[in-house]
Amino acid sequence: SEALSRGSQGPNDGDKSTSTTSRKSKAARPVTFAFHGKGAVVGLDLCLRKPLCVTIGKDRKIMIWNYMEDTLEQVANSTEDLLSCTFHPNGLHLIVGCADRLRLMNILVDDIRTYYEINIKSCTEVQFSNGGHVFAAVTPGNSICIFDFYTREKLHELRGHNARIQNLSWSENDLYLLSSGSDGAIYQWDAIEGKRVEEFVQKGVVYHGAILTKTSMIACSSDRKLKEINASDFSVSTELDCGVNFSQISLARGGHRLFTGTSMSSDSSTPGSVRVYTYPLAGDYVDYACMAGNVTKMRASYDDQILVVADNAGTICFFDIRERHGGAGISGGVGILPMHATFPWSEEILVTRSDLEDRRNIVEDLVRKVDELEVQNEYQLRMKNMRFGEHMKEITEKFTQELEQDKNRYELLQEEKSDMETENTAKMKQLEEQHEHALQ
Repeated sequence: SEALSRGSQGPNDGDKSTSTTSRKSKAARPVTFAFHGKGAVVGLDLCLRKPLCVTIGKDRKIMIWNYMEDTLEQVANSTEDLLSCTFHPNGLHLIVGCADRLRLMNILVDDIRTYYEINIKSCTEVQFSNGGHVFAAVTPGNSICIFDFYTREKLHELRGHNARIQNLSWSENDLYLLSSGSDGAIYQWDAIEGKRVEEFVQKGVVYHGAILTKTSMIACSSDRKLKEINASDFSVSTELDCGVNFSQISLARGGHRLFTGTSMSSDSSTPGSVRVYTYPLAGDYVDYACMAGNVTKMRASYDDQILVVADNAGTICFFDIRERHGGAGISGGVGILPMHATFPWSEEILVTRSDLEDRRNIVEDLVRKVDELEVQNEYQLRMKNMRFGEHMKEITEKFTQELEQDKNRYELLQEEKSDMETENTAKMKQLEEQHEHALQ
């Protein structure tokens, strides 16, 4: 059976893209939207309570996509370069790392608006916790700051990396934060105490991504290997030499499939792809060649129904994750139902008080104008009825007068006719008498 489906969205010469979907019908249905310009998609994230995906690109655009309806919901333009983003689980807030600031944004009904700024420049990685109550952001000094989302208080600053931090990943219970970097180090941090609790260091290797499972940690590195590391002693339990450069990694919440994103190697012109491994790792995998460049970001939805992948050519692919029987493939989160099947998608939206007041004032003004128009229309209608009444009265009076005149003229003509008949009768009688007298 089919494992990955749906279409992709990417740029063309007119900064437009074509989206195709196989979710609702077997026939492909092309849909065209304004899209990111040519260049990399540098940030991507999904929220929990809504079927929304946010992307940011080199073109300084923030775009929010609805992957259930295959539509582009909102677009916002920035005057600064955009470097990273993360979506709050409730789908109402964004955090975007810009060249000059880290910006906290509200997603309003028809706008994406900054409401707070944190003085962190060039934040290349930022990630909400699964609960959304805290978030972690990377600083230019290769430290990690953990903030309370609601108070914006900086809770901890985690130091240890001495080169660029490539990836941040939270544990499922939000107690631990995992960071991997270009210095060959993977650190596990206690997010409550703000302390480093475990480390795995391999000099000369860049760790592009690392994720925590319940019993281990899985990492992908520049030496083209996938490593599974025991959580108890941080020793390597499984190591696969995969022969490709990995750039992204994500584990299905159902725990049966590991998604990886690959990038183009120096000795090959083949673009990146999505490679799916069976888990626990045994070396079985399936490649899905769908990208136009190196995979830059990859996210799976909370219910393991959707996988979203972006690359440095500006392409975004939305995949359905479905059960595949026999051999390596993709399991659509065995035992996990689609979220909206048991817990309806959130339909709440944010509206600021000032916007609400403005809209209320506009509505009140429009209602007042409607009332004024109704009064004016009623007055004009009354005046028109009065004019019509007067005009009808004039016409009626004129018609009545003309009718009376015609009646009088008719009666006069009748009298004249009667007189003429009488006169003619008399003349005829006289002529008859004269004729009789002449005959005698």
